Amino acid sequence: MNLLTDRQMAQFLTDGYVVLTPAELPGTYHEQMFAALADLYDEGGRIGGDTLHLQQFGDNLLARIPAFAQLLECPTIVGALTSVLGDGYALHPHHYAHTSTPADQGFHQDGNLPWNERGHYRSHRPVWAMLFYYPQAVTPASGPTEVLPGTQYWTRDFERGDGWRANDPLDPDFGADIGGADDLALRDKRLAQSVAQFGIEGVRPHTLPLAAGSVVLAHYDLFHRGTRRDAAFNDRRYMVKFYFFRTREPRQASWQNVLAELPEVDGHGATRSIAQANWAWLRGEQAAAPAPNADAAQTLLAGPTEDVRVAAAYSLGAAARQDESAIEALATALTSDVEGARRASGYGLGLAGDAAVPTLCGALETPDPRVRRVAAFALGETRTLLPAASQALAMCLADPDDLVRCNASYALGTLGRCQPLAEPVVDAMLERFSPQIEPDNTAKGPPHRSTVRESLAWALLQLARNGGLPARHLQRFATAGMADRDRYVRGLTAEALRGLALDAERPWLQPLLDTLAQRQFHALDAHDAARFGARR
Repeated sequence: MNLLTDRQMAQFLTDGYVVLTPAELPGTYHEQMFAALADLYDEGGRIGGDTLHLQQFGDNLLARIPAFAQLLECPTIVGALTSVLGDGYALHPHHYAHTSTPADQGFHQDGNLPWNERGHYRSHRPVWAMLFYYPQAVTPASGPTEVLPGTQYWTRDFERGDGWRANDPLDPDFGADIGGADDLALRDKRLAQSVAQFGIEGVRPHTLPLAAGSVVLAHYDLFHRGTRRDAAFNDRRYMVKFYFFRTREPRQASWQNVLAELPEVDGHGATRSIAQANWAWLRGEQAAAPAPNADAAQTLLAGPTEDVRVAAAYSLGAAARQDESAIEALATALTSDVEGARRASGYGLGLAGDAAVPTLCGALETPDPRVRRVAAFALGETRTLLPAASQALAMCLADPDDLVRCNASYALGTLGRCQPLAEPVVDAMLERFSPQIEPDNTAKGPPHRSTVRESLAWALLQLARNGGLPARHLQRFATAGMADRDRYVRGLTAEALRGLALDAERPWLQPLLDTLAQRQFHALDAHDAARFGARR
């Protein structure tokens, strides 16, 4: 496999993406993929209806175009994904084939659950990645992807009282009415305003003109958008998006690592401390504490922008390993009325490790669900081996707030990568992993979805891939997961079982499992058929 170099890895951690050119795939392959996508879209035009995005262009590509497996398994892609996500990374069941249009997208971060649903806070660690594949050349006229380099470590406020907005646009008011407006100057003005209003100095849009067959490997949380194609452009521009995630904690570098320290690369200066922490984590080390910042506690509470609050939280989090006053400052921010301060405190408390566990366990008992959500997520980010953390999170699985339960599930999956969880904790996870106990709770995307069951499926996959599900638990997970009406619960369960089967070194299983994975969503299941009239 073709692993990333130190410089490529540093660029990924700093800018949030790296461009790849899989030289082992011939030009004819990309031409075939372009033709296959054109056929798919032409077929969609003939079928019509309002569900094509669910059945034709989303989640079904590996069934409709099996040759995508050649891309995902080629040495350049496997090497890059291994470099970022480690050995044993997994493919998420959600993917999509995009095409450029005359409309402009606004800058956004993809939802951390499919179809822009929200499941948990965004981890700064390289746990998730997006792969963008362009079978044809991308020019300024064809509607290239545009990114905001460095923004993978920041986000926008999403709370709505005790509720929340599901998606994360840079400008929530930039909708289809603006993106499709006839006045192109108005669109460009609003896009520029959305970047300026983010408030982080030095953030600049960067468009990505690319050669045919190029792949962009991006941090999952990078702000990006699809730009409009020119009126004179009379061809097609496709981009296929796949999601991948880590299943093992790093013990050593998984790329072509020579340098002990993160090399200097061009990029936004405010990402440097986060990138350094990630570099050390990916090498199986603990990042050196930054220079003390006497104003960090006040900056965390009252800093004007996301970047300065997060930098202050990192400074306090590193200091908190030996300094109790730093824990107290982070704990104060955790209960702040300022959403950005609470969110940033979670990153600092996660960085503090074991020292933050008592504070976070206590915060899980606060009556404010906004605090409990951050505390649950941050407990996972501590990556602690202390049993009190997973026990407290297991109690949160019965919390009345959906987003608390999602964050607790996600955190348990993170801790389950670090060590096997206690049997009562796993029992609590499996008890909740049922539509009768954890009902459907969102209408975004396909029918019959639960953000909590999807989060639990991801967590149980992490446990399964790390030896944390003995036979009795694995049987319960497999039986419940494969019978679930939620296609992403089924997909994550299938991916967990596929990984286990391949780890058993039975080569005859691989072609069977690959075929089953490709055909997983090929036909409408009984639940979807009732809603969509069995349209194929």
